[in-house]
Amino acid sequence: FGSAHLSFYMGAGAKEGRMIKPEDFSGKKIRSMGPAENAMLSAYGANPTTMAFGDVPPALETGVIDGLLTSLGGFNVVKDQAPYFSVAGVNGIVGDYYWIGASNKRWNGLADDQ
Repeated sequence: FGSAHLSFYMGAGAKEGRMIKPEDFSGKKIRSMGPAENAMLSAYGANPTTMAFGDVPPALETGVIDGLLTSLGGFNVVKDQAPYFSVAGVNGIVGDYYWIGASNKRWNGLADDQ
C-alpha cells in the first residue's frame, strides 16, 4: 500500500510580478494553507498568512496579502486579483489531491471486512 498528497500544477500567484526564486517571496505577505507551507514561506523570508480560500479574493484586493500559493484551479478563481502565476515546484510539498494505491496482489489479499 502507499499514499501521497499530490499537487497538480501548484504554484505562486501574485498581484505584482511573478514569484519564481525564493528571494521573490522575501517581505511579502503570502496566503498559505497550513504548517508545511508556512515553514517554507518563512524560510524564503515571506510572512505566511493562513486563510480559507474564500477569503483570498478580498484579501488580495485590499492588500491584506500580496500573493498566494494555490493550484491552477485556484488561480483561475483569483486571476483578476493576482494576474501573475508561476507553476513551479515551490508548492510541491502539499496539494489538492490524495492518492491511495495498492498492488492487485495486496488488494486481492484483503478480507471482505477490510
